[in-house]
Amino acid sequence: MKTTRFSDTVREYARKLNDDDLRFLDLYLSRRVGADVAEAVEFLQHNSEIDRWLSLCKDGTDFFDMLDQVNAGLQVEANKRFYYEKK
Repeated sequence: MKTTRFSDTVREYARKLNDDDLRFLDLYLSRRVGADVAEAVEFLQHNSEIDRWLSLCKDGTDFFDMLDQVNAGLQVEANKRFYYEKK
């Protein structure tokens, strides 16, 4: 059975997102204002692979580290599509 790294899963997921969804996740995971994280996680749960990886977190620190990895993968794809740099 082939094992995939989480970063590969995120990159593949980001490539499949439409522009609006990519912008939504990039914005909400980057800014993390108010209920942004909850809404982004709810959106991420629709993908079974991402949801499975997030469910493996042992505690809150692991969970937010994993969200940082998701955000990093999404930012790479967003930069490719939208040609902007995060500050």
